[in-house]
Amino acid sequence: MQPPALFLSLLPVPLPPALPQGALCCAWGCRTVPQGWLSLPALVDCHNDSLRAEVAAWAFAYGISPICLHGQSKTVAEWLIGKGHKGKPEPLSAWWTSLLYERHPAMTNFLHTLCCLRMLEQYMEAQAVQHVLLGTLPAPIQRLVLHFCHDTGRRCTLLPCSQEKPQPSEQACAEGAFAAGKAPAANADTAFASASAKACAFAPDAVKANISTTAINAGSPSGKVPAPAPVSTSEAALANAPTFAPMPAPARGREGLWNCGRLRAGLLQIYACLPAPVQALLRFCHWLVQVRRHFPLMPPPAQKQTAADSSPLLLVSYFPAYSAAAAAQGHFRSPYWGALHDVLDQQGRPQQHLFIRATAPHESLAQAVQRCRQWNMQAQAGSGFHYLEEFLPPSAVLAACRRFIGLAFRAAQLKKHCAKRCVLPHSRLNFWALARADYAQSFMGWRGLERCLQAEACARYITWLGQPAVALFPLENCPWERMLIHALRTINPQKPCAAQAPSAHTHNEDGQAGFTNHEGSTPRAAGRRILGAQHSTLRPTDWRYFDDPRFFTHPATRDLAPDSLVTNGAHAVQQLLHAGLPASLLASAEALRFQQQASPAQSQKRTPPCAEAQSQVQAQPLIYEPIAIHAQAQERIQPQAPAWGQLFAKQGAPCQPAAMPAQQALPPARVLLLLTSFFMQESQAHCLVLGQAMRLGLVQHCRIICKSHPWLDARPLLLAACPPALHSRLEFTTSPLPQLFAQAQKAARAARGSALVWCSNSTSAVVDAALAALPLLVHLPPTGFNLCPLAALPQLPYASTVHELGTALRQPRRIHLPQGWLNSHAGTAQWQTLLHEAEKT
Repeated sequence: MQPPALFLSLLPVPLPPALPQGALCCAWGCRTVPQGWLSLPALVDCHNDSLRAEVAAWAFAYGISPICLHGQSKTVAEWLIGKGHKGKPEPLSAWWTSLLYERHPAMTNFLHTLCCLRMLEQYMEAQAVQHVLLGTLPAPIQRLVLHFCHDTGRRCTLLPCSQEKPQPSEQACAEGAFAAGKAPAANADTAFASASAKACAFAPDAVKANISTTAINAGSPSGKVPAPAPVSTSEAALANAPTFAPMPAPARGREGLWNCGRLRAGLLQIYACLPAPVQALLRFCHWLVQVRRHFPLMPPPAQKQTAADSSPLLLVSYFPAYSAAAAAQGHFRSPYWGALHDVLDQQGRPQQHLFIRATAPHESLAQAVQRCRQWNMQAQAGSGFHYLEEFLPPSAVLAACRRFIGLAFRAAQLKKHCAKRCVLPHSRLNFWALARADYAQSFMGWRGLERCLQAEACARYITWLGQPAVALFPLENCPWERMLIHALRTINPQKPCAAQAPSAHTHNEDGQAGFTNHEGSTPRAAGRRILGAQHSTLRPTDWRYFDDPRFFTHPATRDLAPDSLVTNGAHAVQQLLHAGLPASLLASAEALRFQQQASPAQSQKRTPPCAEAQSQVQAQPLIYEPIAIHAQAQERIQPQAPAWGQLFAKQGAPCQPAAMPAQQALPPARVLLLLTSFFMQESQAHCLVLGQAMRLGLVQHCRIICKSHPWLDARPLLLAACPPALHSRLEFTTSPLPQLFAQAQKAARAARGSALVWCSNSTSAVVDAALAALPLLVHLPPTGFNLCPLAALPQLPYASTVHELGTALRQPRRIHLPQGWLNSHAGTAQWQTLLHEAEKT
């Protein structure tokens, strides 16, 4: 029997006549596919934990793999360590703070493309595919598949449809994001963004017509793009709306808010073509002018209290993130710590707050720095509020620049050696073409220089502060966290007595985890003094949280993890234990971030301790509800470790959203709360679906209230996505979520309807809505990782198209969190116990 051929296309298009009979069909760019097609993004969703383990194992093995250069054999991480002050080696290797090791789905841009290629490789091996036919795909992905087929001895054919050049017409704008050779981006994931942004810049009217939803019709016999549907009072037009919609992609990052001017777009394109060191120089100059000049050269020495036990508590948080009501009264209250602020104030212990700079549309950097100065003037002795950038005097900036120059030189020498090692375990796919852009940015570009500046600032801050009694920070495994932990362990460390140093990863008599001072490592204090707090829920697809198990025991990395990871529910405990995190590192405390939303009944639910949750990992495997996938393919491709996909393999045929009947009555008047996220591309995809629903008259009876993420204003996105005549219907608010939910429920009852919370994919507001017992809907982009914090719940409703939105409006669903999902006890009793035990050490 002849092996089947594989047809790979961006979207489910009409099959070309040259396609061999019995060929398998794969869609690269959407989750919802028709019968007989395979969705690669949905396949990635099902095998998230196995892919996550593969990438984590590769990232760790890459750092400790030896390379022989100039007659010396060192690991990659050791080669990236230079000589610092007086010829001493630098304290921390740049590999452990790079984009490649960070594995942030939004920062390490090639991750989803790599996962799709890995799933495609497994699928082709399972089906014994020897011939691949490429349809309309971005040029970077075409090249990757061509090279992979060449390396593995497979045939690869480019069909004529993939080589057609778009015409300078409306159709060209519609196909601009997907035409081969029209995506001059650094990697395949950003190819969609740059091409679509270029098309939108020269055709603003087409953007308002929601051109991205008509790209699927480009393969129709007529070859014409249908005109946008007029606003209708009935839903007959909804049946004719496109079912499959590619992911709309704005300009990458916050530059998308630059009103798409031709001059600025041209400057950004020129910047993207520059070498990484030149980009770093330009960004460094911008940082000096726009950021560093707002801070003093060095803060004065902290005022110490005379008591022997008055070591300050160090609390790290992102800023500006604070309660405006408390700030009006002269108090600082961070949403990361919530009610814990009141407890610490009552105890009267000095507190040092370290702020990690973040951009916010509601407050400029100068205003935020001025607010910190006011709080410093009112702080008690030993307390203070400081930005990390304050500890970068000119000498520190020069030291960081010298370190970066040496790092860039060494990374350039290692480049050709490292390119051969970009292969996942059990794979033959070399993804250096995807990873080299992040490699250059991590060691030769702005990200590398930024990390050098942060490392110098962390070292000088701990030198200025001294060793705190307890260090508490929101754990997300960001590079600055590893730098801060390393500085706490290496600068004036508190050396434990022999009786206080138990064996590694064991428990003391008090039940606390202890660590051995291994030979050659930094002296490490016994107990749990450095606490990383899980401030929000744990996203299964946020790969930063999940390190390879060797990370916690290897001599090169065991001092980069906190003494304890404070979880806020059994869901996080199961996830982390399932990924191989040592149980001795886990502790449990109240979920401070969500205490305002928890009802009295939920607050009384008992949260299983870490030991009990560990015993439930095998008994209650994690569940994930994908959108669509080829059932036959899922049965033949099994993950390498227990995963959500094992349960999903028992599901039936792929779901196909049916067209809603025209005679069905319109939904009753209701309140629709639109909550967008921090990520630009995700928020714009959400806004475009809303704009299409408004054109079809689907939400004409809804009162639409929009709340942006505090650090990304969605009003420009909604203005571009919604028709001008309908944009005036939108209401915008900045009210806190508890107040907003209460107002929405009151308005819905007055209108004899209900309130529906429609959240973007990655925002943690979805958990607030579930705790408030409101009907919930999550916008899931057609491609990319599913970053929803509640993704492991099988009953969670999603909407990627207007069809699914219409179903959710008719049948709103409330989500009930399982018992123990969040540690929603009221108060801070567990936090006080945890801090008291940490201070005793």
